Amino acid sequence: MREAGPVNDHSRLESFFGSLNRRLSEAAEADSRRLERFFLELKPRLDAARWLEAELDRRFAPRFNVLDLLEPKELDLSRIIAALLKPKGKHGQGALFLRCLLDKLQFDFDGDDEDLNRSHVTLESTNEDQSRLDIKVEIGRRHCLAIENKPWAEDQPNQIGDYLKALEKYESHLLIYLSGNGKGPSEASLGKADRERLAEQLARGRRRFAIVPYRAAAKLEDEFNDFRPGFSLADWLAECRMKCDADKLRWFLRDAEDFCKLLGGSAMTTADYKAIKDFVLADNPNWETALAVHNALPKIKRAVCKRFLSELRKKVCSKLKSDNLLTDAKGADAYGEKGYTAYVCIYSGRWRPYDAGKRVSIYLCAEDAGPNNWYISVRHPISNNKMGDEDRDLWKKIGKRLSDAFKRGDDWDDSYWYDVWYEEIDHEYRYWDPLIPAIYQELQREEGGEIMRYFVEKFVEIAKEAVPIIDSLEVESSS
Repeated sequence: MREAGPVNDHSRLESFFGSLNRRLSEAAEADSRRLERFFLELKPRLDAARWLEAELDRRFAPRFNVLDLLEPKELDLSRIIAALLKPKGKHGQGALFLRCLLDKLQFDFDGDDEDLNRSHVTLESTNEDQSRLDIKVEIGRRHCLAIENKPWAEDQPNQIGDYLKALEKYESHLLIYLSGNGKGPSEASLGKADRERLAEQLARGRRRFAIVPYRAAAKLEDEFNDFRPGFSLADWLAECRMKCDADKLRWFLRDAEDFCKLLGGSAMTTADYKAIKDFVLADNPNWETALAVHNALPKIKRAVCKRFLSELRKKVCSKLKSDNLLTDAKGADAYGEKGYTAYVCIYSGRWRPYDAGKRVSIYLCAEDAGPNNWYISVRHPISNNKMGDEDRDLWKKIGKRLSDAFKRGDDWDDSYWYDVWYEEIDHEYRYWDPLIPAIYQELQREEGGEIMRYFVEKFVEIAKEAVPIIDSLEVESSS
């Protein structure tokens, strides 16, 4: 038999790859047509659902929520929870809400309703070691339910471990870690030894620590699984609403429940969800297309956010027009699963460099992955608990002068944090998850749009006031 020569081998390879390329091209075209058909068929359903929702809004305002207007901060949210837990509170429901929470936690309380009615609720309770619990509910002298409210903020070093030690004086106690996203505390806040001790207590039927999310979140598989009792703050509020007799209070509880469910922002309305669910479930091939879109969206969102931050940085620099001001930005890897922070910052080359050349800086920063929870802050490179007296004095002066200058915002006089002063972004623009489509549309226009204008104007307004203040204090501290 005659062996195949080099020419024949080359022809076979050429034919093989030619055929493969045609198949890949045909598959890509089929995928493209499938996606196009998916969206073409889905759009009329969404339009109809949104029209109906707009009519319902006009007639009944089901999405109106008074808490959205108030924009409660962490302490405000704690105040609401504490008010509901007070048996002698103005809500007039006695220990009903407290009993609901204890039952859901399966708290080992052996008293009766009379004991519950005498419970003492304290907001921002100071422990013997000067640490402060957001909410403490003392039931008699032997029982205590404590809540550390963390809808957004990070833990301080040893924070949860110290709280648990402070609660050991009670015969039975339980610390609720009220988490915005359902995640547990960091290892720096709750060390390995404390976690092991909590696990041993739980194995003996004594729950001393529980993680409760604000809203139902995706199931997290981590070392805290056993510490999640399986309900959210929104679930507790819903049960309180159903058991409550006062109409006025039920309306408030419903608003609080909805606020918890939407905390962090969401691009999905009830009408959108139902229209998409019905469409996807109606046809099996829709599952594959919907899954492909779902898998692609995070990368698309990262690309849009990265480009927006880049454009924002350029426009801020153009507005400020100063040779001494330098800028930095992070957006390339800022939206992954690890939740790296995204930011744009400016600082002056005249300001004193610290470790690794870092300086006091003005930040537009996202606290959560998404990115969500945007705020503007003036940040020191060294955290408050690690700086010397001279730096801490500068920290306090900057925070005080900024608060005086703007008559708004908050200064962090006593914390482990780096922010000297901060101001939250308006609620309308604070969460980017529902804004991604609008942000993308703005990026297609050279002049941008209202979202870009808002962030540029807000950043420039604060920078123009903050830079001279920092300038004068840096010179004052170095002289």
